[in-house]
Amino acid sequence: MAARKASAFARRTAPRPLGRLAACALLLAILLLPPLAHAIEAIPVDPAAPKVEITTKGELYEGRGDRLQIETAPGQDGYIGRMAVQASTSGTDPSWLVFALSNPTDKPIVRWLVAPRYTLANSGVFRPELDAPRITAVTPSLGFRPESLQSDRADMFRFSLEPGQTVTYAAELASSKVPQLTLWQPGSYQAKQQDRMLFKGVLLGITGLLAIFLTSIFAANHRAIFPATALVAWAALVYFCVDFGFWNKLFPVGPDRTAVYRAAAEAGLAASLVLFLYTFLRIGLWHVWIKTMFWV
Repeated sequence: MAARKASAFARRTAPRPLGRLAACALLLAILLLPPLAHAIEAIPVDPAAPKVEITTKGELYEGRGDRLQIETAPGQDGYIGRMAVQASTSGTDPSWLVFALSNPTDKPIVRWLVAPRYTLANSGVFRPELDAPRITAVTPSLGFRPESLQSDRADMFRFSLEPGQTVTYAAELASSKVPQLTLWQPGSYQAKQQDRMLFKGVLLGITGLLAIFLTSIFAANHRAIFPATALVAWAALVYFCVDFGFWNKLFPVGPDRTAVYRAAAEAGLAASLVLFLYTFLRIGLWHVWIKTMFWV
């Protein structure tokens, strides 16, 4: 009797084939759905702050395909919405940097998002990204797209936040490296650029005078050390012209060609340093194997 009851109970509790198929189909549908990112915390924009670092406060998403689905940051009413972002070019599988901004004041706030195209730190040695684009597009959760600003040295976008508004932004990255994103107050950014231009002008003037002085010294004293030193000064002058953006003003060169001239200037500066060391250390008087190792 007990055996018959156990077999009857087993037949009643055994999963049916139709139920197993439905469970497998539901699991497959969940796995095939694009992953949904959780809501992020909004960054309050202080009107008195000259800049806000975005890179460390945003969230990076990689390997999400050409379409990203995210939850927006909650606003003042606590509502959390959803937004979907499509890649500018299909098949690129870009990375995304998502961040949210909130305006806690009762006045509109305008800020500039700046991503430098070239920084000496983390620029790479064997495979450098010289003046490569950093941001392809920026998509907001509501309102109009941020306006792209013209700049030869950075990717810049103009952000406008209404009073009490919270907006989530998805920045499509143009490279695998995460750029340095900074939200600048327009006046502070322009003031910093003016101070930087003054410093660059002074540095260019000193380097140019030094190059002319060393060249004139070689005309009076024909020693090999003077032309080698003058060559370093001229190579540094050319590199500064490219790095500071004066090359594009002197010659009709587009920003897309700056990377080529930067690579040539860096190679010329490295070669001039090698020639200077060869002359200063008098490597030509050393043994043959030492000269061979030096050139290698």
